[in-house]
Amino acid sequence: MRQFHLKKRIRQTKALGRVKELKAFAEVKRIALLFDPSDYQQVMEFVSMLEEMGKTVRLWTFAEVESPEWEYAPKSRYLTRKHVDFWGLPKQYVVDDYQGFPVDMLMNLSHHPNLVLNYLAVLSPATFRVGFKPDEAKDYDFVLAYQEETSDFKENANSLLFYLKNLRLK
Repeated sequence: MRQFHLKKRIRQTKALGRVKELKAFAEVKRIALLFDPSDYQQVMEFVSMLEEMGKTVRLWTFAEVESPEWEYAPKSRYLTRKHVDFWGLPKQYVVDDYQGFPVDMLMNLSHHPNLVLNYLAVLSPATFRVGFKPDEAKDYDFVLAYQEETSDFKENANSLLFYLKNLRLK
């Protein structure tokens, strides 16, 4: 029942449409990054690289249970069951916090199906969206297709970063 309701809200949010604006990676200052909890260590390394480039990054993930090794910091949002309502939707204070962080780019670096992260992705106020999910390509402006059996987060993230840096818009 929860999945049905969450999928319905995702479809409704997609139907509202959104403003799109391709940007050169050098122009991007603030990034909202969605990721799988299992990729936590690699994501932290990737975020360090982005921050060295002068980007401000806020991280978002959802897991059914809380993990003790997660570092809680102002830039990190680790959502669990206590952050979603009966229908599986993020609670209003989570949505307000998510939409209240103005970003230039959304990076959805999750590989595994996660309806809460999918909902956050379509809810994003970012005008430029990039991701790893070729099956949801129409929701993003730039998608890096990868093969499931050889999916290495670090390799895929570095490839995505390489393409974004070399993207020519004119």
